Amino acid sequence: MSLENDNPGRLLSSLIKELKSLALSNIEYFQNGNQSHHAKYHTSFCLLYEYLDMGIEPNIAGLLPRLSDFDVSPDLKGNGYRSLLRIVYKCCLHLAQLLRYIVVNRDSILFRRAHYCKEVEAYVSTIGQLRACLYYANKLINYCQDGNLFADEENLNENIAEQLMEEVEMLNQDCFYGRCLGFQFCDSMQRPLHAVAIAMASFSEGYQENSQVMQLATSLVSSGKYWMNPELRAQQVVYTTRTADVSFCKAFWGITETEIMKSLPSLVCPPVQVNEVISLGPDSFEMPTEDGSDIVMITPPCSHTGPGHVQVRLISSLIRQGQECHLKQPPKSKNGRPAPKLAPKAPGLLVHCHGGGFVAQSSKSHEVYLRHWAKELNVPILSIDYSLAPEFPFPRALEECFYAYAWATQNCDKLGTTGERICVGGDSAGGNLMISTAMRAAEFGIRRPDGVMAAYTPVLVRYTPSPSRLLCLMDPLLPVGILSRCLAAYAGVSD
Repeated sequence: MSLENDNPGRLLSSLIKELKSLALSNIEYFQNGNQSHHAKYHTSFCLLYEYLDMGIEPNIAGLLPRLSDFDVSPDLKGNGYRSLLRIVYKCCLHLAQLLRYIVVNRDSILFRRAHYCKEVEAYVSTIGQLRACLYYANKLINYCQDGNLFADEENLNENIAEQLMEEVEMLNQDCFYGRCLGFQFCDSMQRPLHAVAIAMASFSEGYQENSQVMQLATSLVSSGKYWMNPELRAQQVVYTTRTADVSFCKAFWGITETEIMKSLPSLVCPPVQVNEVISLGPDSFEMPTEDGSDIVMITPPCSHTGPGHVQVRLISSLIRQGQECHLKQPPKSKNGRPAPKLAPKAPGLLVHCHGGGFVAQSSKSHEVYLRHWAKELNVPILSIDYSLAPEFPFPRALEECFYAYAWATQNCDKLGTTGERICVGGDSAGGNLMISTAMRAAEFGIRRPDGVMAAYTPVLVRYTPSPSRLLCLMDPLLPVGILSRCLAAYAGVSD
C-alpha cells in the first residue's frame, strides 16, 4: 500500500485507530497481571497510547493540509514531509504486526514474554522519538515558503535556527540503531544494515589499535556482543557518530581498501579484460565548444598544491579498439595462435565518480558494481580517483573531475568508444561531483553529458533547518554527525 499515491491522512488515521484499539486491549489484559513482565508490558502500552493520541495524531493533522505545497509537481507527490510521514507509517505497521501477534499469543505457554517485551519497548521508544520529529516538523513548516523545504532565512533569525537544530540533534537516537534499526526499509535491507551497524560499533573499539591486524582482531571479538545485544550496539553507534573525527571515517570506510577486500571483485564479480589505471595531465589542452563557435582552454587542477595529475581507472569487459595504448601487456599471440581480435568501439562511455563522503574510498573499492555495469551496459567506464579531503578540500576534487571529463570527451578514440553517448554517474559525494562537472561543462560551453545518474547525492548543503535534517537522525548508513564532519572536511573547515 503506497502512502504517496493514496491519501496519507486516511491511511495513517486508519492504522493509528487500529493501534490504539490493540494498545487498549493489551492495557486491559496486562494491568492486573501478577508477573514481573506484566508491569513492563502495561507501562509500554500506556505510553504507546499516549504517544499516538497526544502526539502522533495532532502533529500529523498539522502537517497534512500543507503537504501538497512542497511536492515536486502536482503529478509527482513527493517531499521531505511526506517521507517523514512514510517513516511514521512504516513504524506503525511494524507495531501493528507486533501487537496483533501479542494479542493472539499472549496466553500461550510458548509465548516468549521477555523477548516481545523488549520488542515492544524498542518500538514504543521509536514512535516516541518520531512524535518529537513530527513536532519539530510542524514548527519548521511554519517558517517555510511554499515549494521550499528549507526554512526562509528572512523569517527565521539565526538564534531560532540554531536553537531548533540543537534541540533536534539532542533527541535520543539510540532507538533508531537498536532493535528497530532500518525499520523504514524493505525486509531485504535488514541484514545488510544490521551488518553495517555491527561493523561500525565493533570497529570503533579496535580503532585505537596500532596495527591493522589488531584492529581486525579486536573488531571480530567485539562483533559478537553487538550482535547479541542490540541496545549496546545502538549506544556505541550513536556515541561513535557523535564523537568520531574524519580520520575514523577514513579508516572505517577504508576497510574496502585493505588487501583482502581489494581482491574480492576479481573473485566474485564478472571478469573484465581491461582494468588499467591511467594518469592524466598535468598539461593544458584546447577543445571546441559544443556549438563549434569557439575554442576553450582546459587547464589542469591547480587548487591548494598547484598543477597535478589526475588518476583514472579504465574498466571494460572487452578489449576494444583504441584501448591497447593503455594496456601494460597488449594482447599477443600465444602458442602459434593470432592475438585476440580487438572488439569494435562501443557507442557509449560512462564517466564515473566514487562516493565516500569526499574523504575516503577509491575506484578500486567500487569495482564490485563497476564490473557488473561494464558487462551489462557493454560500454567502457572511466572512474575518477579524485584527491580526498581534508588534505585536498574544495575545489580540488571538482577541478580534477572536470579535467578528466573534458579529457575523456576529447580522447574517446583512446578509450574504446565512439563517444556517440557520454553519461556521467556517481554515488553520494561522487554524484555531487558529477552534477557539478556537468554544470561546469555547460558553463564552459563544451559538450555536456547526455545523462547524469546521481544516487543518494547531497545537492543542497546548508545548515538551515529542513526535513532532511530530521531524516538524518535515523539514517542507518550516514548519520548526521558523520555527514557534518565529512562536509566540513570537504569545505576546508577544521573541527
